[in-house]
Amino acid sequence: MKLNDEKPFWTFYKDEPRISHHKLLEFLNQNGFANLKVSSSVFLLVRKEGNFVEKTNDTELIQFVRNYLKERGEYQVLELFTKGVGQFLSQKKLSLLNVIKLIDDKDNKNYSTFYFSNTIVRVTVDKVEELEYKNLKKTIWKDRLLKGKFKYVSTIEEGQFYKFCYNVSGRNYNKFKTLCSIVGYSIHRNRDRGEDIAIIFYDDNMGNGTAEGGTGKTLFTQALGKVRETVEFSGKELKFNSNFKNQRINLATDIVVYDDVDKNLNLENFFSQITSGLEIEQKRKDSYYIKKEDMPKYIFTSNYYIKGPGGNSDKRRRFEFIFENYYHKDFTPSDEFGNRFFAGWNLDEWNLFYNFLIHCVQVYLKEGLIPYKFEKLEKVSIKTKLPDSFIEFANMFIEHNQTYDKRELEKLYKEYYSVNISSHIFFKYCKIWCGIKNLKIETKSSGGKYLIKFFKKMSKLTEFYEK
Repeated sequence: MKLNDEKPFWTFYKDEPRISHHKLLEFLNQNGFANLKVSSSVFLLVRKEGNFVEKTNDTELIQFVRNYLKERGEYQVLELFTKGVGQFLSQKKLSLLNVIKLIDDKDNKNYSTFYFSNTIVRVTVDKVEELEYKNLKKTIWKDRLLKGKFKYVSTIEEGQFYKFCYNVSGRNYNKFKTLCSIVGYSIHRNRDRGEDIAIIFYDDNMGNGTAEGGTGKTLFTQALGKVRETVEFSGKELKFNSNFKNQRINLATDIVVYDDVDKNLNLENFFSQITSGLEIEQKRKDSYYIKKEDMPKYIFTSNYYIKGPGGNSDKRRRFEFIFENYYHKDFTPSDEFGNRFFAGWNLDEWNLFYNFLIHCVQVYLKEGLIPYKFEKLEKVSIKTKLPDSFIEFANMFIEHNQTYDKRELEKLYKEYYSVNISSHIFFKYCKIWCGIKNLKIETKSSGGKYLIKFFKKMSKLTEFYEK
């Protein structure tokens, strides 16, 4: 059906305007408004222009019709539309708009794409390729478009953000490379590489009561938000009991940041959404489900060690990094570089920033997340999960590859420190200790005794099972 260009959805009868309901909907269809199918029962109102789709709502749709009529001077039609807007564009009528399929514009596991204002950049492990928009065949979210321009350079070391990352890594190259891999992981829009983890950032002063922030953790996550769709939650205002706590997360979200979480947060509360999909409930709307492959990456920042249940399941879901105290409240990046990050950058500095992030993607594609051993984390995590008395007891009395009578070991702990705990709690302490110390634990009943052994490697334990 072809609409009349002069009067696309209205006519006049005896000088009085009349609006055609179905022609109004067709007018909106031709201008890109549609329903994006999220699930069998959930549809999202969007607008598609060329290869780009953006989320919209009924208010923006109504404003579009209003502005169209005002620009054409059709005030009689506008008056009629204004009076009956609830009738012309009711929720049920909007459901008659065209339906489009769910957008799949995630990265492939072997490349990452950036949509700059002047070019499309596709990054692989050994290549940075620039593509023209006229050759873009797939549909993408409009939120993917970056305002900045890109030009490839090889002098990334000159950029302020590069230097910032090197400084917060304690100017340690191995630690810096770990941080580069974290950048690459975070902005690579893909979940097929099997790394279902949360990135956790701490201050170097964590655990000794002097961590005050200001080391650059928040600035770092803000930088990632310059190239990826990021949703940030204040760690001090998390509402775990609210059904709508995740409603700001949507299908285009790339990164979720929980900033400055307090010492009471437990990572176990986030295990399901880190490793699987997520149910999104919104006020006065149907809920929908984001599948695992479409889930965002998760970042936590804290001045306290983030607790967890311990054991391998806990370890597999966290990748931790400590920011050195190079920056602090009396010495900020602005003090060092003479300008505010982002707002104070010229085009050349922005380009160095983009080139460094692309370099980080290549580091990640080549080597994955690169681990770095922080000895401080072990000490702080032990203090968080275990009482000081058990830590001291284990350091003094528990030796590797030794077999103990569990009841005697438990009795020794209780009497030595005058504590009253159950056998269940004592064994739980033992398992937590093993998880932190990367030990394994074996138990066996033999000859009326309950034997327990701590060891570093799997080996033949014939002697352990002897009476």
